[in-house]
Amino acid sequence: MKIHINKFKQLDAIKVELGNITLLIGGNNAGKSSIIQAIQFSVSIAQATSLLKNAYWRNDKLSTSIGRDDLVYLPIKEVFYLAQNGKLQEGKDNGINITYIDNSDQTKISISKGRNKNIAIHIEGETIGKKIQLIENPFSILVTGLAGIPNEEKYQTPFVVKKSAARGDSNSVFRNILLLLKEDPKAWQEFQDEIKKIFPSYEVSVDFNKDKDEFINCTVEKENRVLYPIDSCGTGILQVVQIISYIFLFKPKILLLDEPDSHLHPNNQRVLAQRLLELSRNTGTRIVIATHSKYLINELIEDSKLLWLSNGKVQSCENNQIIQSLVEIGALDAGQRLSPPKWVLLTEDSNLDFLETLIVANGARLEDGEIKSYRGCTKVDTAQALLEHLKESFPDARFIIHRDRDFLDDEKIEEYKRKFPDVHFLIPNNNDIENYFISKEHLSHCLKISEEEAASIIESAFSNKKYDLAEKYANVKKQNYDFKDQSNKAAGLTTEAMKEFDKGYNPRFIHGKEMLKAIRMELSKPNRKIKDCINSESPYLKITDISDLFNFD
Repeated sequence: MKIHINKFKQLDAIKVELGNITLLIGGNNAGKSSIIQAIQFSVSIAQATSLLKNAYWRNDKLSTSIGRDDLVYLPIKEVFYLAQNGKLQEGKDNGINITYIDNSDQTKISISKGRNKNIAIHIEGETIGKKIQLIENPFSILVTGLAGIPNEEKYQTPFVVKKSAARGDSNSVFRNILLLLKEDPKAWQEFQDEIKKIFPSYEVSVDFNKDKDEFINCTVEKENRVLYPIDSCGTGILQVVQIISYIFLFKPKILLLDEPDSHLHPNNQRVLAQRLLELSRNTGTRIVIATHSKYLINELIEDSKLLWLSNGKVQSCENNQIIQSLVEIGALDAGQRLSPPKWVLLTEDSNLDFLETLIVANGARLEDGEIKSYRGCTKVDTAQALLEHLKESFPDARFIIHRDRDFLDDEKIEEYKRKFPDVHFLIPNNNDIENYFISKEHLSHCLKISEEEAASIIESAFSNKKYDLAEKYANVKKQNYDFKDQSNKAAGLTTEAMKEFDKGYNPRFIHGKEMLKAIRMELSKPNRKIKDCINSESPYLKITDISDLFNFD
């Protein structure tokens, strides 16, 4: 099935080809949720026409108008703002148009401005159109994120429950949906089996006696055989229960999930992804997922149709490794800046505090550039492809790669650099950038102490952690050898460091991050009690090679 979306919010002309699973990915405000809303809104428009007495199919077409209060689902309060530029136009060709194509059948739903503040609706294509109109057996249904459910819930009639679900008001009918599902013993058992595949120790129960109960009784039995009220469960569990129940109760053609990973542990996200893929194959329900989750994306990317969105447009990329790397470093929104960056700094560090301080001290303006952590992007070929993709997004930017030296010699560092042509490098002379912050001059300046006391702090921290620093040196440097040789190298490398340390403090053998921990312990001692301001700018952080990276004169 294909869906064409025209002139809905920021989506001008988007074509979506549905697979068993369709992943919508991209940065914030990229258009992921807009696609989901467009599908559900157009279906709800058709559903609303089924409730009108004067809406009839004639010659494969249905034309009518409707008031705002008669709409089944609205993603925002004011329907007119769903159109492009927030202004719904008159005439079906000028309004919102959503087209559904299934083999040779096609239905186009047009929403435009009508008379007297009404909405004009034109539907062409009766074969699919009549299926889309159904509320009892919805063509699509949206599972919105749950923020919890009420402590109590009164019984509602099946039609009211299904209409509430179609409206996206799932919180208020959570128990009613489970009660409806239980009326079909086969579907209920399939639901229970699926829940156990994700949460093996959980069993859901629901009961209601129309003659004596005011509220629906819904509990969860856990492995300790104790019954808990359903509202005591975590939001992640409730969301999974909701998703699975919708599949078996409504059996929709399309299930729309907006960030179903919210509140779920990564392991449960992976299991949910596997179950959704299997359920889609077994039930025929096509599942559309908008997500930021690297766990869902990594689990589903090889078996899904994928739409990568930016600024309401589809981005082209056929290399799944690049997409996974962009997800990992949070760069799916590359290209969405209001103005292009002068520089892009790719760093292996996930904590950017010291890096930002260092480059600012060397003339960098953070507002002029982008810093992206590539931690997790370990393969050089993937990193190279990722870099090339970012260059396409920012062709005029200066690209800089930061990595720790990891106690490599100059020859190995030059070998690494040759793998990335036309790129600048920020590789410290000693092991890592934290080493730049460990000098008596810098500590004296930022801690407001004498250079003599700063030197004393460095010496005490070094003496107290000498063996730990030697072990850290060995553990880092051994990674530069083949895996089979690493265990044999560790002891010798520790000895090598200790011999150097017996001669005194040598920054070339110091792991800066580890040394900073020792210095901070020294600052907190009762005889010192010095406020930790190490991560501050000072003239002693000025390094010519680093300053040159951010000099654009």
